[in-house]
Amino acid sequence: MKRMASGLVAALALLLSSAAVAGAAPAGARTSSGNFCAVSKGVATYLGNLSGQLTSAPTPTKLKAEWTAIISAGPKLKAAAPGSLKGNLTTVLNLANTIGADLKKANWSIAGLLPHMGTLTTQMTRATPAINSLKNYYRTTCKFDV
Repeated sequence: MKRMASGLVAALALLLSSAAVAGAAPAGARTSSGNFCAVSKGVATYLGNLSGQLTSAPTPTKLKAEWTAIISAGPKLKAAAPGSLKGNLTTVLNLANTIGADLKKANWSIAGLLPHMGTLTTQMTRATPAINSLKNYYRTTCKFDV
């Protein structure tokens, strides 16, 4: 059970690290990539906080507030994403939505995700190329320190 919990935390941390990049958008960026970077930067704050808390047992209230903010930012991210990134972003957001739905069913408890571990691990594995593409975009285009 403890091994499954640590595996889940590691899988969630991978997802969150893909989007929880710290750093600033390039100064004066007015292109669509700059807009996407700006929108991502706003969400990265929530993701960064959530990622750091996964290993320190966040309270259900805090977990719910931060995950809800992440999910609600999805449409803005999709709208701002450049065409070359839309498919990968959609994959990552679909995974985030799945985890968010499971967390909601589990009354915002990380331990409540254990019954979903197998499915989440499979989905995480499938999403890894999209996560890597998103991380690369953040590093090269947004100049976020990933």
